[in-house]
Amino acid sequence: MSAPSVRSILTHWPQSTVWICLSDMGQLKDAEALYRRALEAQERTLGAEHPSTLLSVNNLANCLKARGQLKDAEALHRRALEAQERTLGAEHPSTLNSVNNLANCCSDMGQLKDAEALYRRALEARECTLGAEHPSTLNSVNNLAICLKTRGQLKDAEALYRRALEAKERTLGAEHPSTLASVNNLANCCSGMGQLKDAEALYRRALEAQERTLGAEHPSTLASVNNLAVCLTTTGQLKDAEALYRRALEAQERTLGAEHPSTLGSVNNLADCLKARGQLKDAEVLYRRTLEARERTLGAEHYDTLATVNNLAECLTAMGQLKDAEALHRRALEAQERTLGADHPDTLASVNRLAICLKAKGNFCSCLNMFRCRRHQ
Repeated sequence: MSAPSVRSILTHWPQSTVWICLSDMGQLKDAEALYRRALEAQERTLGAEHPSTLLSVNNLANCLKARGQLKDAEALHRRALEAQERTLGAEHPSTLNSVNNLANCCSDMGQLKDAEALYRRALEARECTLGAEHPSTLNSVNNLAICLKTRGQLKDAEALYRRALEAKERTLGAEHPSTLASVNNLANCCSGMGQLKDAEALYRRALEAQERTLGAEHPSTLASVNNLAVCLTTTGQLKDAEALYRRALEAQERTLGAEHPSTLGSVNNLADCLKARGQLKDAEVLYRRTLEARERTLGAEHYDTLATVNNLAECLTAMGQLKDAEALHRRALEAQERTLGADHPDTLASVNRLAICLKAKGNFCSCLNMFRCRRHQ
């Protein structure tokens, strides 16, 4: 059977799966061109605020977000939301979808306070119009929890994750895929709170259920393999973690291909584990593989690509290759300042990494100047 065309995916597939599929195929650039063409035609024939036009605005914004063009995506999401508020009302389902889309974009841009306010707005409206246990309401509960976890409000996030999980267990059953996704989310939160024993138990629950219901090589199962491996890495069980990472990677290479985003995530995770075990040369090879593939499929300034740039730089620092590490850290920092802004958490983390590298090279003045400049911005 031939692979589906970009046009058929955009026309016939559910929007919830479009971005994953096109990202997997490395055809987001083609999708962007088609969405722009559709939007321009709808603006001419239907008008700027027709529901179909605004759907295309959101679709184009989601595509740009998937490509890492967050500022352009934000502008489009705001355009769609403002128009839907005028034409459909503040609590229309399409309006609330746009609220959620804008919140996701703000979260990715590091605008967490704005994202939280938008997530709370969507949640409150959905509770009023759909009920406390409607799937869309629980999706908003989950999104708000993710935002709060990112902001460091772990106890509040945990309470929301538990609310979502308990509701899904009642309405969907203990082994429904959505329920198991909430098990994983709660486990992530527990891990962040240092409750590693509880996190490990939850990860194992999700994994065992997914193996039974979905199969050993289903993408969701393999994601849980990775999650458990991350937890074991955190608790110092590096040998067991490495075995899980290799299991996930080998299965993803067979079922998804060598350059699928999930496969590359596993390559990166295995590299992290090998680095922690002191196998720096093997880790370097894997980081370089990930970086080259992400540059090809996502572009040089996508946030996943830049994360890998930083990972490789840290590996080279550990190997004593400080000149090469500095060049990579500078590359990541300059790109993040352009694409995310100077105050985004990822940008500031890159500032810190570069400063550490400069300190290791003995460039104490440059290191101090970097921190002073940041403090006065």
